[in-house]
Amino acid sequence: MPRPRGTVLTLASGRRIKMRIQHPDVHERTDRRGSYWYIRYWEDVPQPNGTTKAVRRFRIIGPSKGDNRLTKKEAVVEREKFLATINKLTVEDKLGSGCLLVSEMAEKYLAAHVEAQVAGRYLLAKPTREKYAAHLENYILPKWGKHRLTEIRPDEVQR
Repeated sequence: MPRPRGTVLTLASGRRIKMRIQHPDVHERTDRRGSYWYIRYWEDVPQPNGTTKAVRRFRIIGPSKGDNRLTKKEAVVEREKFLATINKLTVEDKLGSGCLLVSEMAEKYLAAHVEAQVAGRYLLAKPTREKYAAHLENYILPKWGKHRLTEIRPDEVQR
């Protein structure tokens, strides 16, 4: 019997979140439009159906010859400044402010995982379903129900 996928990613409106940490090399191009330093990196572009598509991007760092030229070390420093903006994105930045509340997520979790049935039979035993529902009602929802998923940090949960 296949089990339903009850992960946070699939329950959170089916959005997939990739947290890329990139460190592309700095290359020099001398064959067109002058000589310059450049990098190639990946960007996740949202699609109309709610998924994301990884797209390869090209970014010019600066000239490698001429009056305003950058040395390779200077180009690496400029690359690091740019990468700091794309590597430090948080889940909140990627999803935006419309992320689910914990209470909404709990409803989806109950429907997709706890109360899931295949061919008229529950996938979880009755005591397990009752225990999961009780933990949500007694502990998780009173404390975290009004928070957005992106607002909760691991150190807060461990207290």
